[in-house]
Amino acid sequence: MNTFKKNLPAILMILLGIAIGVLLIIDAVRLTEIIFRVFGIALIILAIVMAIRYLIDRKNDEARSVSLVTAIVAFIIGMVLAFGARLIVDAGSTLCAIFYGAVMLVNGFLKIGEYFSIKKQGAMVSAVLIVSGILSVALGIAVLAFCTQALRILGIVIGIALIVESILDIAALVIGHRRNQAVISIYDTSGDDKDYDLE
Repeated sequence: MNTFKKNLPAILMILLGIAIGVLLIIDAVRLTEIIFRVFGIALIILAIVMAIRYLIDRKNDEARSVSLVTAIVAFIIGMVLAFGARLIVDAGSTLCAIFYGAVMLVNGFLKIGEYFSIKKQGAMVSAVLIVSGILSVALGIAVLAFCTQALRILGIVIGIALIVESILDIAALVIGHRRNQAVISIYDTSGDDKDYDLE
């Protein structure tokens, strides 16, 4: 029981990791949207509290204009996140995918061009360069073709990674507990009550 209490924070973190991993696999887009909305609502509440505090301080002639400006900015960002979460998530993941897809395409074409340029000069060049270029172009096209699913795919990958990591953490806890038990049993002399005559 003491071991369980001692490892409770680690166990809770592992369970949280598994839960987030499962949620990411089920729907990363929806989870990200919910996180944005919760953060947005928290900012709105914070802004309201800061605005009330500003009004109270104003009555006591202790108000600072920085507090009011911070409250307004927090309120605006909170409203955007709370009510525009879906648009932000969709646009953000699509833009990131387009950027990385374009980088991969350009990189691939540069490698292919470099291969033919070196070959034209009569110098030795490895076929790995052109294979790498073709692979980069193919992946770039795939990323651009499925750019709207980028966050979903990334969520599945991260979700699987979190679950695997959590399982490994559980295994580490179990192995650590068993090793501790083995050490205790080796040094446990509680049952050794007999007096031995060494003569």
